[in-house]
Amino acid sequence: MSKTNLDYLQITLYEENNILYSKWTRDVTQDEYRAGIKQILRRLQQPHIYYWISDCGKLTGLTILNQQWLLREIAPALCSIPLKKIAHIGNDDVFSFLVMDNIVQKTIELYDFQADFMQFKTYEAAVHWLGFHQSQFA
Repeated sequence: MSKTNLDYLQITLYEENNILYSKWTRDVTQDEYRAGIKQILRRLQQPHIYYWISDCGKLTGLTILNQQWLLREIAPALCSIPLKKIAHIGNDDVFSFLVMDNIVQKTIELYDFQADFMQFKTYEAAVHWLGFHQSQFA
């Protein structure tokens, strides 16, 4: 297991399970969001990472500019990574879930994105969907 801790983002790589877990620890500015996403992308590009749990429960939502940036700059790079499943953990804001669904649909259309994607409200549900048990990440 290896960790990267920033003031606003924790990234943990569980090599034995091929999982990257990223967790935003607070809401962030646009610059922090983009820097954090780039950090996550660098970690996802390491060999043998097939699952990503993205915990965005503390984020209040994506601005239009960040949505466009994700589609233009990050989505093509993400599609080159051999991810099998992405579990996204959001907050209770239905609009945020809809925005993320829209981004994923556009990524599929524009870049032939192949990974399975599902959204959740809890970490436990996300881990279960990936086919693991929470105790494997203690």
